[in-house]
Amino acid sequence: MPYFTSSDQVGFHYTDEGEGPTIVFVAGWASDGSWWQHQRSLSSHYRLVVFDPRSQGESEKVVRGLRMGRAAQDLRELLELLDLDDVTLVAWSRSTSMALAYWELFGPTRIGRFVLVGNTPSMSKRPDWDWGYRMDPVAFQEAILADHEGVVRDVIDKLLKEPPPPEDAEVMVRKMMQTPALAGAKMLDDHGIIDWRDMLHTISIPTLVCVGRYDRQAPVEAAEHVAAAVPGAVLAVFEESAHAPFYEEPELFNETLVRFIEDSPTPPVADG
Repeated sequence: MPYFTSSDQVGFHYTDEGEGPTIVFVAGWASDGSWWQHQRSLSSHYRLVVFDPRSQGESEKVVRGLRMGRAAQDLRELLELLDLDDVTLVAWSRSTSMALAYWELFGPTRIGRFVLVGNTPSMSKRPDWDWGYRMDPVAFQEAILADHEGVVRDVIDKLLKEPPPPEDAEVMVRKMMQTPALAGAKMLDDHGIIDWRDMLHTISIPTLVCVGRYDRQAPVEAAEHVAAAVPGAVLAVFEESAHAPFYEEPELFNETLVRFIEDSPTPPVADG
């Protein structure tokens, strides 16, 4: 399995299969590339790159560099390593914050389209924002450190509209617990309090906002706000899903993703 070492000397795992226009998938908090298993069939027409962020999946476990700016830099280094351009970036949950950080730092460099799945521009509730997560981020951090496995099981239980079969749930728990408790808590240091609403209007690439009707973490109202704020964004609501429509309604999700890519303009190739 391919690995690369980042500029700050952290080892990263990714997979790379298929040929054609490139789609890069990045999973959410403490999750790994196995969540995208139902998208692998797209490799018959697309090049699929699945990236495990630092301290997640098969990537190196560290407790540094877990802020969103560094996550964006990690992604940029992968795209440069593979010399990828006009990428469709499919980011889920916490990684949607990484995608927004990437845009703020690097703009459309190597990225042609955003697909934001389970996104809320502010994880914290605010006087003018009711659509934060169900638990205060600091309390969530403390809970992770106090009962890592208990938090992981609770997260998995609430990710999906219907609980997964027990044997699948145990695999999910084992994989998610590959992220050490301290790393999982530190992943919320800035993600938990950042508010992206003031920059959404600057996004100038085609953007698809995906949300499950039953999403408890990033509800439909948050997705509606993002889709309205990003110029020209498309909103897709998956009626039989919670926080992971690509896993719960994979055929519909894949059809929606392909249609979005095919309908999105390709940026002109720069001279020289």
